[in-house]
Amino acid sequence: MKRTVLATYIRESTLWKNANAFYKATDWVKMECIFQDFSEERNGNGEVTYRITNAETGEDITDYYYRDRFVIALTNKYGNSTCYSFDTRDDANAFFKTIMADKILGNFKKVSK
Repeated sequence: MKRTVLATYIRESTLWKNANAFYKATDWVKMECIFQDFSEERNGNGEVTYRITNAETGEDITDYYYRDRFVIALTNKYGNSTCYSFDTRDDANAFFKTIMADKILGNFKKVSK
């Protein structure tokens, strides 16, 4: 898998000092927009030899599991991440716009690319 970071955004934490664990876990301070290229896995090049088959039909479904995808990774200040993956750039952009329109999370600032 080839992983390419398309853009990185950061924001200052708006969390108050005595917040409970739920708020600390979802206080995202870093967002990365990533493209994952699985062409090596799909083509079976090099040492990667994974093949996935449907147990009921015997059909090869490797392309389904190793399709290229766009990922938005949200990381809190403790380094824990949550990743959302999308099949198309448009779907990822729509999710990105939803995050940026949020009244709390909408203050991300672009720091790379």
